[in-house]
Amino acid sequence: DPVDPFSQLLAAKGDAWERDVRDALASTRSVVDLSTPNVRRDPSAAASKTADALRAGADVIYQAPAVGGSFLGVPDLLVRDGDAYQIWDAKLSRAATPSHVMQLCCYAELLEDLCPDVTISPIATLALGGAGPLESLRPVDLPAYAASWRRLRARFLAFADRFESTDEPWALKDAPAPRGDAPRDAHGRWAGLASTRLTKTDDLFAGCAGLTRRQANALKRAGVATANDLASFNDDERVPGVRGDQLRRLRGQAALQRRARHGGGLTTTTPWWPLGPGGTLRKRDLEALVADARNATETPRCPLPPAHPLDLFFDLEGDPLLGGSRGREYLWGVATAGKDGSFQFDAAWAHDASAEAAA
Repeated sequence: DPVDPFSQLLAAKGDAWERDVRDALASTRSVVDLSTPNVRRDPSAAASKTADALRAGADVIYQAPAVGGSFLGVPDLLVRDGDAYQIWDAKLSRAATPSHVMQLCCYAELLEDLCPDVTISPIATLALGGAGPLESLRPVDLPAYAASWRRLRARFLAFADRFESTDEPWALKDAPAPRGDAPRDAHGRWAGLASTRLTKTDDLFAGCAGLTRRQANALKRAGVATANDLASFNDDERVPGVRGDQLRRLRGQAALQRRARHGGGLTTTTPWWPLGPGGTLRKRDLEALVADARNATETPRCPLPPAHPLDLFFDLEGDPLLGGSRGREYLWGVATAGKDGSFQFDAAWAHDASAEAAA
């Protein structure tokens, strides 16, 4: 996909956060800096510097490359703790995630392979964002997650072994801008390419929003292998493992998306569909909606209700990097229509938590 400015901003802030954590540790401890933009040109040489620093008893090692098996990793920090080294990873996120923990497990395995004569602490640390560099430290008990890591590693390697090389789907000049040294370092988002390919293959997930993996597996066992199959599914048939109301909703969704893919949409006669109990479409409305999406030939329009003098148009602007664990909604805007058809816009700004609560 084209370079995403927000992703670039997050990457830059993440790099800056790693340096902030390093500098906070450097205020009281000595730091060996092994950061280099060329780590992938010669991973073994870069990892040997990590091993040398570990055996020399360095107090803190910053950006320490490690290799083992099919993996290359670069822990943000290795911090000496008595006779052992503790792995630290700086995360801009305000909460730990499973991927963070798996990353730490991978680092520990790589370091143990790289330098078996040096003890790696079973406790790692996540330096999370949202406060000062050393104010939100989350300890992680690595042995508690070791089995999960081994299963994940095995599945990943099995998947990689099944990979079939094909012609690259993008020209080199169109590849995402590299962040590292490798000339084909394709860090970036591939949603556009993936969506195009999945749509072309009539994939169930691409052709039916809201479909779960369990539902997809049940549909495939019943012979419903594509989104078009689902959109054309007979109303009287049932699928073991998928409730009738769920199946009707999924069938309706697939039918709507199929029509949209072929340049259609909803018709001028499509009403605004009210939600029933539990936030789902009522059965009679959904059945009519499915029939309309399958059979309509009129020029499509967006199914908004008619304009009303009391209509309000409300929007929020938020920043996930501000505030607490959920970020901050910093702009609350409401637009209303006047009698003359003009719009009046009112807004409340929230630069801190109290202002957000007031808004």
